[in-house]
Amino acid sequence: MVNMSRVALITGASSGIGAAIALEMARVGHYALALTSNESKNLATVGQQCLTEGAKEVHLMVKDLMDLNQCQDLVSETVEHFKKMDVFVSCAGMSQGAQDIEDKCLKGVENVMRLNYLSPLAVTQKALPHLLKTRGSILYIGSTLGTISSSGVIDYAASKSALHSMAQNVAQEYSATGIRVNVLAPGAIATELFNDIMGAASPEQLDEFGSLIIPMGRLGRAQEIGHLAEFLVSDKNMYMTGSVIKVDGGQANDKKAGQFRAGEFMRAVEMEAANKKGLIVN
Repeated sequence: MVNMSRVALITGASSGIGAAIALEMARVGHYALALTSNESKNLATVGQQCLTEGAKEVHLMVKDLMDLNQCQDLVSETVEHFKKMDVFVSCAGMSQGAQDIEDKCLKGVENVMRLNYLSPLAVTQKALPHLLKTRGSILYIGSTLGTISSSGVIDYAASKSALHSMAQNVAQEYSATGIRVNVLAPGAIATELFNDIMGAASPEQLDEFGSLIIPMGRLGRAQEIGHLAEFLVSDKNMYMTGSVIKVDGGQANDKKAGQFRAGEFMRAVEMEAANKKGLIVN
């Protein structure tokens, strides 16, 4: 049965968007999944959920993607186990939160660039020969912050912008081979990573942020990214490559949504709420 399935390698699969994509692909019913994360307990939980939801098989790999050798080992282990590879979905990422430029720890910036850009590149290099055999697909999870300017997140935004550029270059170089390469660029999605970027706020505060700052009036849901991701890597989508698709509730197109400093958003929320109640007169 596995030989008739499509094999997908998903990094960052233990939580958030990565877990949502894994579960959505499991529900399709014809995927064998190679899932990886550095969080073994959460990864095991997601793996079991994927089997329950319909994955043909799940192979778990606990790896540290800050180690570029382990990044390449992911591909070798996936192909050794499943004998092929059809899809690579890159979800692993990190942020060191919102800080003024002069306060950024350069070692932290280096770590962000390593995990968010160099790690996907290392996996891609190893995966491409196998994806050539299956005319496969690559999907990178980028960020709306990689397409706009926003204060406080210079390292995270730069890493995602680099990832977007890499994806478009890979797409250009390999388009004639049948490999499709695209980017999903989420905006404010209710995940642990977004909470880290925004300063470890409470769920109530994040809901308030979504209702006041995002044009559609709420934060996005990881499941919504999962639905679109599955479509993009599937055979239903055979003519799109090199695209960066923003999924952000209108955030990138709204000047108000882009002007708030990530680490100080609660003050903006409070001012917006007071303004709505007539407590502030401009």
